[in-house]
Amino acid sequence: MTAGRLADAEPSLNIAWRDLSAYADGGTGIPYLHSFDSGRPGPHAAILALTHGNELGGMIALSRLLDSGVRPRAGRLSLCFVNVDAYRRFDPARPSANRFVDRDMNRLWADEIIDHDRDSSEAARAREIRPTIRQADRLLDLHSVHHGDRPFFVIPDQPRPLALANAIGLPETRVILKPGGMLGPTIMDYPLFAADRGRATAVVAECGQHLRQSTAEVATACALRFLAVSGLMSEAEVVPLMPPQV
Repeated sequence: MTAGRLADAEPSLNIAWRDLSAYADGGTGIPYLHSFDSGRPGPHAAILALTHGNELGGMIALSRLLDSGVRPRAGRLSLCFVNVDAYRRFDPARPSANRFVDRDMNRLWADEIIDHDRDSSEAARAREIRPTIRQADRLLDLHSVHHGDRPFFVIPDQPRPLALANAIGLPETRVILKPGGMLGPTIMDYPLFAADRGRATAVVAECGQHLRQSTAEVATACALRFLAVSGLMSEAEVVPLMPPQV
């Protein structure tokens, strides 16, 4: 194998795929979307995983939150496995082949795209979850990368997402996304979050390499810190759930 082919080789699988059918009914009428209202004043915080079907770390983090029975002490919490159709196509021999079914789920977040694309699996899923996205005050989208293990936040060049990333604190690295820096609108570009004024904000956490167990630990810790800084959980509630490796 040449050096060039070595660079393109798939990383070895170090993280477990699992059947998510137990999470299909979240009580919302929308498959794989769970939402819990505390009945007390507070923000609506949303955490997304599996925006890309081959990014397993966020899936494990969300599964852990649901399995532990996490509920908000204030406000509302929504947890969503986004592109389950792509996730179901996961093949350990080709672990990057199921990033999406028809189009990148994180390059379509403009209403004109979502409403006019009547063919792709991803746009149909966006229409399902969009009402909940529109209600979120703050959103954490858990991702991972193909090469490299160092986690980092991707945030727009705006004060609100920077403040949220700094409050969460993990990952420590920040990558500032300039306008038009991606090949299509990401969830952070959705008008609710991208508006110059307003309180809603969204950040993307790239938690490590797609197929590493350490990525799941970072994603779990990031999600828990997000809930703590959002006021949905206390520090005392978060600490026992923190992965010891992070």
